[in-house]
Amino acid sequence: MRTGVLGRGLFGDSVQTLWTRVLNVALSAALAILVSRALGPHGRGLYVLPGILAGLGSMAFSGLKTVISRAMLHEGRGRGAVVASIVCSVPLIAIGAVATSVLALVLHQMWAAPWAVAALPFMAMPMIASGYAYGLGDVRAPNWMNLALVSVTLAFIGGG
Repeated sequence: MRTGVLGRGLFGDSVQTLWTRVLNVALSAALAILVSRALGPHGRGLYVLPGILAGLGSMAFSGLKTVISRAMLHEGRGRGAVVASIVCSVPLIAIGAVATSVLALVLHQMWAAPWAVAALPFMAMPMIASGYAYGLGDVRAPNWMNLALVSVTLAFIGGG
């Protein structure tokens, strides 16, 4: 009987994760289209290139989510894992900043580097929050967080 209850929980979490990610992708696409149209054909790179560079630079700290949840679940560290991950994120963000800047230099697009580097800490924070939620055993909260971030951004930019 326990396996059946566990199976229903896993299925429900999986379905919720699927539909929130699908909705997140759709809203992200709408946001990208809205910004691209607002900037016009000559300004699209102003929005796209720093985002791409920041996405590549964020790979330096992409493991934060997994490390936090592991520390909380297997080592019983609780909130101490969050403090440790914030401390660990500083040098990881610095590594991502260097990688982002080097890539911008190679692409001859140094104008985009400061904007991409400025975005890196804001990309690390949702990873830390997601890892904390996973460490608490809550699979659904990070899905709602990601959806809320895109929705609020789309609402503010669309309203502007």
